[in-house]
Amino acid sequence: EKINDKKIKIFKNKKNIGALGNFNKCLNLATSKYFILLPCDDIIEKNYLNRIIPILDYDESLSLAFGVTERIDNLSNIIQPSNLNKFKSRTYTKIDALKIILNNFNPLVHPVIRVQCLRNLKIQFEEKYCNFSDIKLWTSIILNNNNIYVSNHVVSYIRVHSSSLQVLYKNM
Repeated sequence: EKINDKKIKIFKNKKNIGALGNFNKCLNLATSKYFILLPCDDIIEKNYLNRIIPILDYDESLSLAFGVTERIDNLSNIIQPSNLNKFKSRTYTKIDALKIILNNFNPLVHPVIRVQCLRNLKIQFEEKYCNFSDIKLWTSIILNNNNIYVSNHVVSYIRVHSSSLQVLYKNM
């Protein structure tokens, strides 16, 4: 609300609709060419969008792009370096992309997604998949499109704390 920029829009809910409800509302309200979901306590690198969007603009076969996400604590210290650093920055086919997801327990965090791919599929985050609804959505996009781009640069940080989904899942 303090930032005076016409490109930034604020939508407030009259009541709490939950995380997935908010995520779906964001998907439905998206009017741009690309979409990125950034939960409230996660951080993206300053140049992430400037680095990724030109790649998506150049290659129309790409449905989404993402890079390395590091896990950080409440003080923004890196907890565990990502294993994605072993990959080369390049385009991956859908089969190779699915192997990356399966072999690395969903490294696909904060992807920049082509909105048209979401619209074509007419899908959203589904409550029945609970904590895995993002994996389901990203995987559906990959299966129904051509390629993805993976950058081996650190592009974002996900905050892990006692009530974060990652910790809750690990403790289950």
